[in-house]
Amino acid sequence: ALGARQSLPVGCRHEDPANWVEAAARELEAGRIVNVVRGAMEYGPRALCHTTTLAWPTAQNVHAINQLNERDEAMPMAPVVTRAQALRLFRHDELLEISPSDRFMITTVAFQKPPTELLRGVAHPDPLDPEVWTARPQVVDEGDDMHALLTRLDASCLINTSYNYHGEPIVFTEDDACRTHDMQVFRVQTIGIEPPATIIVR
Repeated sequence: ALGARQSLPVGCRHEDPANWVEAAARELEAGRIVNVVRGAMEYGPRALCHTTTLAWPTAQNVHAINQLNERDEAMPMAPVVTRAQALRLFRHDELLEISPSDRFMITTVAFQKPPTELLRGVAHPDPLDPEVWTARPQVVDEGDDMHALLTRLDASCLINTSYNYHGEPIVFTEDDACRTHDMQVFRVQTIGIEPPATIIVR
């Protein structure tokens, strides 16, 4: 669990578990990148929406997130998506093949058709066939807060990537979350993009 911290930097706030979905939805609707830190912390290379950065799935937002965290453009970003939307976006045969692994962002699946520009941040062209686009989704089911957020936004999907600064370990305490937020805000001053919002749920 996160260690408690009373004072938070500007743009970083506490929300209780009943309110964080609405708070994050409002920030996303305003076009902001949103960091969310909640529940049990995660280990390993997957962001499973507990220590995560969320944004609309555009290539521009991918670039902005990489700039905020001083990351290169080599690592793809993955979508978090409801099961109903996954069935609309991706090939059904490939989704069936990866179930139940589809909850863990470990297998790529092909889009049913080339994605629009609004989805290009989480879509990646097949190097052997430019007509084929793939993603590595995290599919969330009803009852999950992320499902509630996606439904509230009426979103096909969101970018979901780890909330940590390049070279920094994964966020484990509120101090870690605040330090990473401060690093991102400092970067904003040099790259000229909208500051992120950071929501710590407790």
